Amino acid sequence: MKRLFQLFIVIPAFFIYDYSQSQSKNQSEAIDILSLVIIRESYLGFSRMGSAQMPNGDIFLCGGSASNFLNVDLACFSYDEGKRKSNLSVPRSGSFSMTAIDDRLIYIAGGDKADYNTMSTTEIYDTKENKSSIFVPMVEERSRHTATLLKNNEVFLAGGNIGVRERISDSWQVVNTQSGINLQKGTLNYARYRHKAQLLSNGDVLRIGGENFSDTIEDLELFNARLRTISSNGKLKESRSYHSIVYFDDNNIFIIGGINRDKNKDRYLRSIERFDKSRNESEIVANFEEPRAHVNAKKITNSEILICGGVNGNISPKKHFSDCLLFNIETKRFSHFTNLTKPRIYSTVDLTSDGQFLLCGGNSLDSLYNDCETVDLKTRTATIRFPRLF
Repeated sequence: MKRLFQLFIVIPAFFIYDYSQSQSKNQSEAIDILSLVIIRESYLGFSRMGSAQMPNGDIFLCGGSASNFLNVDLACFSYDEGKRKSNLSVPRSGSFSMTAIDDRLIYIAGGDKADYNTMSTTEIYDTKENKSSIFVPMVEERSRHTATLLKNNEVFLAGGNIGVRERISDSWQVVNTQSGINLQKGTLNYARYRHKAQLLSNGDVLRIGGENFSDTIEDLELFNARLRTISSNGKLKESRSYHSIVYFDDNNIFIIGGINRDKNKDRYLRSIERFDKSRNESEIVANFEEPRAHVNAKKITNSEILICGGVNGNISPKKHFSDCLLFNIETKRFSHFTNLTKPRIYSTVDLTSDGQFLLCGGNSLDSLYNDCETVDLKTRTATIRFPRLF
């Protein structure tokens, strides 16, 4: 077999996508991406990166796994007009969390090491000082957990997996990102990972979906941010992980696609559910023509969700999707919006302040991607924005 890898250098760093600056310049030259990895006779890409959007609209992309052949952790880059500004303190991949505290600070927690073991390490990236510093560790290791910004610069961390399939965390904690004090910790009703968390209008946090190692979880949990308590809060019609959620208000939370797992048997789902907090009930409101998990979804108007990509694993080989569908929450109908330049799962998904649906990295059946693309919500066109992230 032909030797694939001859030279591999990993350089930890950060990069920023500042779309407001790109509008004042030639858009295709907005960011001059530096090389992350030097390699011959192969191609690499980013999968499972993290992203955080600052209140001022800047979008930071960080970390992830690289290569079709080796799961190599990459640290992060920060770019301002094409200049490297800082390195992360710790390389990390898998589902670590990135939480924008304000226009200046990002709190980064957990994730996987190169050997797939998890970490408790956290750090604060200061975008003004261009410096990332090791912060107070979490009370235990976490990856594929959730992190939700509360009031007073506090972050609620919950669940996740520990080690290489060692166990699922049933713990939660609240950390103050200014003082570094772990304020409270407690026990969840259900140990779960690959779940989603949604901040509600009163400051509470709703935990939706997820799984243990053999089954997905239908029960929703509510974290009362004032009392620091956990309680049950309704059930999904179909338990799921690898799903997406889109929030309109407390009574219109949409849970999209995913995988139902029963005793290690997977079934990819067609359904979209709507959770109503006033009734603590969920109902199925629509079904895709084909099952989909790992979709990229964002609210784009007061009544519409844009859903792009995904994969159907109920068939062999798996079918990866490149289409984007518009879902109207009032009519409960789908319409074709456009097509991505390529199928994507495990990419980042963000909505820029000027109306661009931004996807970076990810992979399809046999390729990892080292580019970003945008879907223009006005022209309904998809364009490769940065053809090489490294």
